[in-house]
Amino acid sequence: MPRNCRLSIVFLLLAALLCSALFSACSGAPKAEDLRADVTSLLEAAPEINEVFFGAGLPVFDRAAPENAELYANVPDSLSKYDLVDTAHAKFASIEHIKAAALRVYSSACISPLFDTAFEGVSSDANPSSILVSKPYFVEQDGRLYQLRRSELDPDFDPIRNRSLVFDYASLRVVKPSSKTQVHLSVSAHLLSNPQQTETKDVYLLDTPTGWKLNRWVL
Repeated sequence: MPRNCRLSIVFLLLAALLCSALFSACSGAPKAEDLRADVTSLLEAAPEINEVFFGAGLPVFDRAAPENAELYANVPDSLSKYDLVDTAHAKFASIEHIKAAALRVYSSACISPLFDTAFEGVSSDANPSSILVSKPYFVEQDGRLYQLRRSELDPDFDPIRNRSLVFDYASLRVVKPSSKTQVHLSVSAHLLSNPQQTETKDVYLLDTPTGWKLNRWVL
């Protein structure tokens, strides 16, 4: 093979390797250290949202307490399974407030199906394909916010309990496959009540027009 031809092939190979390296650098997932501040903020905010949907919910006025009799005097029979939310001591005072807070932490794709269940009482069952209708978790009526008693939820509902997690953000790692807009990470955590019991949590992020959001529940 002529020398000039060999040199041309070498240059072409070098150019291809350089383009490949540049493409990988441009299209690859962010580094863990570049995401640490966002992940920290999201994971610290998530428990408050998780508690609303999967935990005890919001604080309510005890329907059986004599001092609350007047509060419940005009509640319609259709809301007999609901308790009145004590909005003065609740983190959220309306359905829109709950939605807005949740969407600051979780992506719309992750949380929208739960919104249907929590606020509309409608969910889909993929197998078999059907629409299930039940009581929504939250109802607003006459300017008041009501919450369905946890005892009235699906009998299989198991509220999160004592799941206060402490994350070791220094352990944050990007897991393959990941991309510029969808990143899978792992992070070590332990229960606040038991520092010796460590576990590895998966964190999925989605890049949205309003910043990074959790794209799966972190419980």
